[in-house]
Amino acid sequence: MQLFWGVKHDNSTIIIEGEEVVHLNKSLRKQQGDLINLIDGSGVIYKCELGQMSRNQAFASIVEIVQSKKKWLGKLHLAIALTKNIDRIEWFVEKAVEMGVDEISFINCERSVKTSIKIDRIKRIVQSSMKQSLNCYLTLINNDISFNQILENTKDYSTKLIPHCEDIEKVNLSNAFIGGGKTIVLIGPEGDFTSSEVNLAIESGFSPASMGETRLRTETAGMMAVAIYQSQNWR
Repeated sequence: MQLFWGVKHDNSTIIIEGEEVVHLNKSLRKQQGDLINLIDGSGVIYKCELGQMSRNQAFASIVEIVQSKKKWLGKLHLAIALTKNIDRIEWFVEKAVEMGVDEISFINCERSVKTSIKIDRIKRIVQSSMKQSLNCYLTLINNDISFNQILENTKDYSTKLIPHCEDIEKVNLSNAFIGGGKTIVLIGPEGDFTSSEVNLAIESGFSPASMGETRLRTETAGMMAVAIYQSQNWR
């Protein structure tokens, strides 16, 4: 099945714009009347008939709406520090969305590098990865979130984990996930979280966690967290 991204205009019409239209027009040679499958991140597949098409916009009439079952249990939220090389974060987003993650927050930590991301590009990567993996549920992206803010925003989560390198008692990440519920994992910057950040997280109900003895890059740690979670919560 090939999926395309669109925006629901009304109860009967989906609007397709930008690169998707170019792909339909030039690469696939789609024409008015052809049937295509569209998603908008709401958890459904719209089976549509292509209507009027221009260079940068197309309209599609909804023929059938098919509810897609989410492929994993619970909610997984990854809060991750940005890396100096933004390509690595973009790679993480692409692969994490393919594997299955509900929300990604880019957090500012005491040891974070000063860098910025193009949020529109990140959202396009999310859409592309959703289509690739046949995932109809949109991964939410939050940018420029302070460490204190992420602690405040996740008070109601049932599982809260902060993997770090300090020599204190920790739970093994592979044993830390509880089926269902809302889970958040904090992934620190290169250089790890500071002691004050770890203590603040523990005071906020986070459990210290271990990913083993190897020293991982930020994006690798993020991917490991997603992989372990999905290995235990995949339907």
